Amino acid sequence: LEKLFVVVQDPFVDMETLVFADLYLPAAMWGAKTGCITNADRSVNLLLKAVDPPGEARADLDIFIELARRMDLKDRDGNDFVPFHNSREAFDEWRKVSKSRPCDYSGMTYESILEHGAIRWPCNEEHPLGTERLYEDLRFRTHQASRPSKITARQHREHPTPYSNLRATGKSGRSRTPIGMDAKARPGQNHSTME
Repeated sequence: LEKLFVVVQDPFVDMETLVFADLYLPAAMWGAKTGCITNADRSVNLLLKAVDPPGEARADLDIFIELARRMDLKDRDGNDFVPFHNSREAFDEWRKVSKSRPCDYSGMTYESILEHGAIRWPCNEEHPLGTERLYEDLRFRTHQASRPSKITARQHREHPTPYSNLRATGKSGRSRTPIGMDAKARPGQNHSTME
């Protein structure tokens, strides 16, 4: 690490990494910034700034935009590499670049998220309020877009893999012992391995 220039961007100053930092950029936490977040279930939520960040802390996006401006980053045509100035403009840019992609946000707006609550991508003209579930038709995109694959239960049984018997819970179909629990442990005992 001695030969590197280390930049730490974090809301906390009492973290171990900070001792290695050449530059510390204090970042705002979620309640002190506005912007969209996407959860693991594909739902997009809009967080609205509730309070100003403390001290010199700034929103991550504001730090990114300011760094791009100060470094005078340009694209190949000489335009600003980061063309947006706030979270709404950044979100609108994402709406444009995601259009017609699997994670299509093109039909979402700040207003629609505020009105309807979380919206799951893809959200577009065909699905203006988002898509609750993907792959209900058992058709999955592949690298060959012209030939989508369809997986059937029969194919799954005929071509077993080492993971064929794994359930969505992460447990094997044969095992009755939860992962991390000693098979000889009795119900009601403390099974934690952490002290």
